[in-house]
Amino acid sequence: MSNALQVFEQDLGSQYKELATLLPEEIDARKFCRTVVCAVAAHPQADKILAADRGSLFNAAKKAATAGLLIDSNESTLVCFKDQVTLIPMVAGLIKLARNSGEITNIEAHVVCQNDEFSYRPGMDSCPVFSPNWFSDRGAPIGAYSVLTLKNGEHSVSILREDEIMNIASSGRNAAQYDVNQGKFFAAWWRKAALRQVLKHAPKSAQLQSAIDEDNTSYDKDPERVVNPVASINKALDAPNLRPAPHLERQEEAPQQAALQADVDSEGFI
Repeated sequence: MSNALQVFEQDLGSQYKELATLLPEEIDARKFCRTVVCAVAAHPQADKILAADRGSLFNAAKKAATAGLLIDSNESTLVCFKDQVTLIPMVAGLIKLARNSGEITNIEAHVVCQNDEFSYRPGMDSCPVFSPNWFSDRGAPIGAYSVLTLKNGEHSVSILREDEIMNIASSGRNAAQYDVNQGKFFAAWWRKAALRQVLKHAPKSAQLQSAIDEDNTSYDKDPERVVNPVASINKALDAPNLRPAPHLERQEEAPQQAALQADVDSEGFI
């Protein structure tokens, strides 16, 4: 363990009591602190994070604690914007908080490829019918979708085409992560875009709202205002052969920090 990391671990220990009061009962404060230290140690730009403003690093940890998210690059991750450390909630974290809200019984998000089967008729279908072409060439990714089910049985669906996703990406500081050719974990970012849309009008716990608010800080503009639903519907009607929405292959929520930090370094950004 490097000297700087040891100092950080000791400094984080001084925040232990406050973090313990912020964390939900089901997350042990010692486990949370160990996860933070491990996340920093394993980060491809650990030196940069440790040299960044220490207060911003502690604030990121406190925000994760308040939202009930582990900083494990699965539920959330740390990124550097100049000398400030920021918390970025990830797909698994948002889904976890949505399921823990008490009002949402199920929520999922997928990437759709050109050779997959996808069908959704608004007003007629409660949920999309999606059949990935698992054992053949799925073709290029063409969109993403998310669907949630409330405990009263009602469904909410969000469907985004590729151009809508990239439009959302352009409003933030992680645009390269959404790019199929540049983003190693682009599927997770596409799923997250659809997930954010479907959660917009869903009932939210304080923890879920806290995570969404924190995620909003990584955008230069309000991502919820980027997609015009009327224009989206009209464009879909004009292009009957264009399949909306998305789900990709079985990509695991593997550590995404390397890809995120690469983007930070390329434009001063996650």
